[in-house]
Amino acid sequence: GGCLVLSRRGDSRCPAVAGRTLPLSWALRISWLNDHVHLGVFPVMNPPVSWWWAAWAGLVTVGILPFVGQAMREDGRLRCRWDGREIDAAYRVSIRDDLGAVSEFCDVGCARSWMGRHRSMSRTILVTDEDSREMFDANEAFFVRSSIETNSVTRNRWHVFRSRDRSEQHARESRGRLMVGPDHPFSFPVEIP
Repeated sequence: GGCLVLSRRGDSRCPAVAGRTLPLSWALRISWLNDHVHLGVFPVMNPPVSWWWAAWAGLVTVGILPFVGQAMREDGRLRCRWDGREIDAAYRVSIRDDLGAVSEFCDVGCARSWMGRHRSMSRTILVTDEDSREMFDANEAFFVRSSIETNSVTRNRWHVFRSRDRSEQHARESRGRLMVGPDHPFSFPVEIP
């Protein structure tokens, strides 16, 4: 084996370095390299074969982790395209783009955030009436922005109704506001809340 990395000048236990100032490369040495590197030469790593196998196994493990995580989350439940949360049927939003791909969201807020990043596509938006749990076109919906959160994580406060009377009632009861015209959540261009 080699001497200690932090040997002092004049250390008789390490005669090869006694009376010398150690080069910078000496501080970078690893004990198993001492037998393979000559003094004064910057150490070149030449690790044993077992080290390479351990490094390879570590890289493979790190590379596989995203796929394992995705497989563990695929439990058959419908999940939000924006944040991965399970979708509650009362607040579900579905967007179909011009290519026919469907994206599902847990609430209006997540759908708006996703649309803010994907502006160039034409799309059909379906929303869910909170009372009947039926999906219908967002252009026919009445939206209320109220003090009641539908999702404590995303803090969504958008509520969707098929009936104008029901939406006005919800707005009164929850200190909210009926959002029509330019305040409609899916009017273009979409501004992220």
